[in-house]
Amino acid sequence: MTATEAQISLKDVACEIAGKRILDGIDLDLPRGAITVVLGPSGAGKSTLLRAIAGFEPVSEGMITSPTGILSSPKVTLPPEKRRIGVVVQSNALFPHMTAAENVRFGMDRSDGPGSAQEWLAKVELADRANAYPHELSGGEQQRIALARALARQPDVVLLDEAFSSLDQQLRKSMRRDAKLLLKEADAAVLVVTHDPDEALELADTIVVLSEGRIVQRGAPEDLYWRPQSIVAARLLGEVNALTGTWQDGVLRTAIGDVELPEIAENEPQTALFRPSALSLVPLPNGPWTVIETEFSGGNQFVTVKGKKGETLRVSGHTNVTMRVGDTVDVAFDPKRVGWA
Repeated sequence: MTATEAQISLKDVACEIAGKRILDGIDLDLPRGAITVVLGPSGAGKSTLLRAIAGFEPVSEGMITSPTGILSSPKVTLPPEKRRIGVVVQSNALFPHMTAAENVRFGMDRSDGPGSAQEWLAKVELADRANAYPHELSGGEQQRIALARALARQPDVVLLDEAFSSLDQQLRKSMRRDAKLLLKEADAAVLVVTHDPDEALELADTIVVLSEGRIVQRGAPEDLYWRPQSIVAARLLGEVNALTGTWQDGVLRTAIGDVELPEIAENEPQTALFRPSALSLVPLPNGPWTVIETEFSGGNQFVTVKGKKGETLRVSGHTNVTMRVGDTVDVAFDPKRVGWA
């Protein structure tokens, strides 16, 4: 089996719940050894997608397959327990009457013996908490136990549904780093569902943007961040500036210059998208942009400028001088970091 062979394939999958179509036309492969992150706003269908893969939700159209055969179709839904899939959810779902070791051991092959559970606890740095019950563990410790339990079954596929969202920001960041190492070591196909852009960018080999039940863009984190292909995809991954333009002589002419978009047909997009850090300011007497606000946040200077026609842009970094309200400037951009809508 090759490292890139799909452990799960979705072909034209649709799901309906109570007569409402939640997913529509989903085509997606989950390759072994890779982390795929599905990012989308609330109500986009992210959790329904995960539940369909896990076998908790039937599909109304299309097919979900694995190398062993059909998992789901309109006529077939293989039960979750017969799919080699591990699931970690936000609430962690540990059994309250079982110790940490017993929770990890649950679902493991009995022939593995009690030592195997202890080994998994060591991998999540909780070997000394083997006899603790869930109520005696912190939120972060509970999530580590839930992850160890999911991986201890040696699944072909691991699904994480907003698994770290209940943790505080610092703990969430460290937990993501640790989880990524464990997930890569497991060499399973991994699907992470989240609405957190930082989580998507830090964990993903591939990001899939879901909106209103459809995939609107997919690709490497860097590509989606710097070169989004829709307003929805752009805003899900962070702050973005949108400038409308007009096509002339093969380029999109905007208030900060001509933008070449060779990937697309002329006249299709009318809006260019720029991250604040893809822009830079050049002090210029009587320049076309005026500084109207400055802000220092997270170690970066953010500057808001206003154009002669009333348009505004937010710019971060890429300036060696301190900007003050009232300064006039010109705005430059990195041509390799432009998206469109």
